[in-house]
Amino acid sequence: MNYAPAIDAWPPRSSRRLLSALSVPVALKRFHKTYRDRAFAFLDVGCGYHSPRRTKRYFPRCEYYGIDRDIVELDSTDMEAMETFYQIDLDRESLDTVPVNFFDVVVMSHVIEHLRNGLRVLDALATKLKPGGHIYLEFPSAASLATPRGQRGCLHFSDDATHVRLYSVPEVVNVLLNRDFEIIAAGRRRDPIRLLLTPIALLAGLARGDIWGGGRRLWDFVGFADFVYARRKDGRLAC
Repeated sequence: MNYAPAIDAWPPRSSRRLLSALSVPVALKRFHKTYRDRAFAFLDVGCGYHSPRRTKRYFPRCEYYGIDRDIVELDSTDMEAMETFYQIDLDRESLDTVPVNFFDVVVMSHVIEHLRNGLRVLDALATKLKPGGHIYLEFPSAASLATPRGQRGCLHFSDDATHVRLYSVPEVVNVLLNRDFEIIAAGRRRDPIRLLLTPIALLAGLARGDIWGGGRRLWDFVGFADFVYARRKDGRLAC
């Protein structure tokens, strides 16, 4: 009798699931456990740089919808992964073409700081979630004004010339509270995995002659970003 293990039996399924969970991008981690095996409607505000294919890797059953002003680093695979791509200039155009009370999850990660009217856009986005749906926002913190300037990548608020406004956690939270959301978590982004990898990022930067050259890999170490994670009320407990 052949007792050889199956080819796909190693690593064990539990270990593979753990490794997958550890690799989830920070903006997706808050709701990964709840939605990873579910079919749900996902709206990504700022969907460039191959975000559709990366999101589908962690949520293979999601219906992916994207919003962006331009098509930036989206190939045919990304476009095919989307149910709908809404090409909208959020500073100039409305969100009327996006359905209301439709999405289970909305993510707006490092987009609002590029908008002069970001709070108005957020107010409109809040109406697009179903009751019980979740929203995650991430944006530069006030601490990003005091962080070192990055020669490679963005480490200081002004490293990105397209940043036009610094938003605060209370501003964002109050918009959502006015739309009858409950705030699950908010504050400075400090991802444990990213923090553990900080020495590697610093050494890599030093090897290139710029200790702060790690860019976003150092965000958690320097406190570059704030986040808000909230849920539209429906009478049930938040996950």
